[in-house]
Amino acid sequence: MEIQVFTPTQAQPLPPVSWNYDEVKQWVQDGLQAYKGRVYTNDTIAEAKKDRANLNKLAQAIAAKRREMKAIYLNPYEQFDAETKEIEEMITTVSAEIDAQVKAYEEFRKQEKQQFIVEQIYKPLIGNLAELVPYERLHNPKWLNVTANMGDISDDLARTVEKIESGLKAIDQLNLADADITERVKSVFLRNFDLAAAIAEKERIEAEREKLARYQAAQQAQTAEAKPQAISTPVEEVKTTQPQQRPQEEEKVLEVVFRIRVTKSQLDGLGAYMKANGIKPERV
Repeated sequence: MEIQVFTPTQAQPLPPVSWNYDEVKQWVQDGLQAYKGRVYTNDTIAEAKKDRANLNKLAQAIAAKRREMKAIYLNPYEQFDAETKEIEEMITTVSAEIDAQVKAYEEFRKQEKQQFIVEQIYKPLIGNLAELVPYERLHNPKWLNVTANMGDISDDLARTVEKIESGLKAIDQLNLADADITERVKSVFLRNFDLAAAIAEKERIEAEREKLARYQAAQQAQTAEAKPQAISTPVEEVKTTQPQQRPQEEEKVLEVVFRIRVTKSQLDGLGAYMKANGIKPERV
């Protein structure tokens, strides 16, 4: 079916608006000459307002005629515009219904293809790494395009899995200080499978721990210096005599000379003990 426009045709387009353009233009130019260069004073301001009103009225009259002619020329087009839009809507409504079915079918095929990729390609390749690297981490939307073949998809996945395995193995071979560092380094690697970023994280952790160890050592040294030392007292020679006991016979009194190293509190305690037991020290 061909759309045919009977009027106007390309051979017979709409005629231009024919009017006395030159005559009106000349009349306006002649009339405006009387206003050019006119200077109004306080006494003639009322006349200025009147002149302004007359000129505005003339401009409005011309604008009204322009709108009138525009409507005459546009009315046929506006009717044609509404009629064509009505038919377009009839077509697009049915097209949208078909489009919904096409998209539903394409989505089903994509899901079917993705399921095949997961079961037949991803799972055999990923093995024990499935928990660390779920399929969603590796999925490429382009794989679901009709033009993407399974051979290329399998190669892409194989290269990625090999890269992951090699990266994790390389981290294990670093023999890091403890499991915590290893876990953190692997976690960084598994974000984007970037071994360089993982190594940078390892170096950052080690530098951080080294700084912390130096800080703790400095704190311990500072604490040790600030700790009060035990007060030593001068060595004294103390001469003691054993108290005489006379239960049945008189005990022999012994003279003992010795040096002791004690704190002040210990010395006070020793003095109290000697006093309590009748031991009298004598300075030598």
